[in-house]
Amino acid sequence: MMKIVINKIFEFGIRLLLVFYGMADLIGIIWYLESIYVSDLIQGLAFLISALFVGLIPTSIFQPNKRIIIYISVAMLGIVSSGYMAAQYIFSEYRGWYDIGEQLLLMACFIYMIVKTKMSPVDRPEPTNPNKPA
Repeated sequence: MMKIVINKIFEFGIRLLLVFYGMADLIGIIWYLESIYVSDLIQGLAFLISALFVGLIPTSIFQPNKRIIIYISVAMLGIVSSGYMAAQYIFSEYRGWYDIGEQLLLMACFIYMIVKTKMSPVDRPEPTNPNKPA
């Protein structure tokens, strides 16, 4: 019972983190809209969509209908956009370790949500008991 509570709190924290960074990304896009490069705008919009989608939409609405691939694809888009941003920080002259760590943390959040979604009990088949009569 305690493990379930801890997992729910951990998942809520990750979702809250993704929503926070998604909203921060939206504010940054609006603030720098006049001077932002197109590639950075596309990356920012991709991260915004994936962070808010994964952070706000529960996986339970996708599970019964086998449409979970949409959720996983959007989360993978978040991994790619965070990786792109981390690569920009790594190869730039600025090299802020905080920014690199932040992007790696966001990538880990998306990976956790994908793994959690794939390991949910709805996807796994029921174990069969060979001793139970049919």
